[in-house]
Amino acid sequence: VSFSVNRKKKEVSIVLNSDINLRKEYWLMDKLLVEPNSVYLYGDEALLESITNVTTNLLRVNDLSEDAVYDVALDLPASVESNTKSVLVHLDVEPFIEQVITKNVEIRNLREDYSIKIFPVDVTVTLRISKDKYQLLELDLLNLYIDASNCETEKTIAIHYENVPDFVKIVRIFPDQLEYLLIKE
Repeated sequence: VSFSVNRKKKEVSIVLNSDINLRKEYWLMDKLLVEPNSVYLYGDEALLESITNVTTNLLRVNDLSEDAVYDVALDLPASVESNTKSVLVHLDVEPFIEQVITKNVEIRNLREDYSIKIFPVDVTVTLRISKDKYQLLELDLLNLYIDASNCETEKTIAIHYENVPDFVKIVRIFPDQLEYLLIKE
C-alpha cells in the first residue's frame, strides 16, 4: 500500500445490514447491539469526505429462539483501509405473551360549555409482555384518553395512552381513531 500525502483518518458509524427473523412468540429484549458501533477508515482525503458510514455484509438469521452473538464482516469501500474488519452483533431474545384487553377511553380537555359522545366508548388494546414479567402486569394502570381540545377542527380524534411499563409493548389499539359528536350545552 502506498502512502500518499493526502492520506487521512476518519471515524464513521457502522450500519448493520440484516434480515433477522425470530421464532414465533419471541422478540428482541433490547435493541441490537453492534460492537464496535464506529470504525476508523484510512485513505485519500477526497474519498473519505464522501463516506458517511460503513455497512456490514448481510447477517441473515432465521427462527432465532435463544441469545446469539455473530461475527459479521464489514463491507469496506475500495481503496479504503481499516484496522477493524468485522463487528460483533449481540441478539438477546426472550419469549413473550400477547394479550388483548378492552378499555374505556377517557375524555380530557373538554370545554365546560360542551359535552361529547365518542364512538365506540371501548377499544381493544393488544399488548406484548415478556413471559418473565407477565405476573407484574397491572392492566388497570394503562390509561387511554382523547384530547378534546381540538375536537372542533378534526373529523376523528386520535387515542393516546399513558402509564405503560417499559416491559410492555403496545402492538395495536383498535380503533386508533374515534368518531365523536360534539354537543354545545
